[in-house]
Amino acid sequence: MGVERPLVVMVEDNPVDVDLVQLAFAREESPPTLLVYTTAEEVLALPRAELDVVDCFAIDPGLPGMSGQALSSELQERGLGPTLLLAMSRQHAQILVEEEVCDGAATKSFSPLQLRSFLAAYHDGEKRIVV
Repeated sequence: MGVERPLVVMVEDNPVDVDLVQLAFAREESPPTLLVYTTAEEVLALPRAELDVVDCFAIDPGLPGMSGQALSSELQERGLGPTLLLAMSRQHAQILVEEEVCDGAATKSFSPLQLRSFLAAYHDGEKRIVV
């Protein structure tokens, strides 16, 4: 009988950033299952039953259309999550700081090594994380 892997939905429109996260996950001993969508609207169109089984949402704050912050808030309002806002670049980190969605949390550019911090925070039950 295999160990059940966490299900992570990543909402990211940059294929290079998706590749970085996939590589980082692949290096984990027990990597999560990763489903990738490119817009917030795609995620919100999923049936509630599919969203209910997601263990964590990893979200680009600079999405086209609905922003990552707005998606994170919408998912939280629906009782879904936790949500992780991935600042994959200094520009994304600045978006988070400017919009004050971090509630004082430090923001920095994402690196594959920070995946461990994300997984630890997820396992500790954090509901909204900025990495």
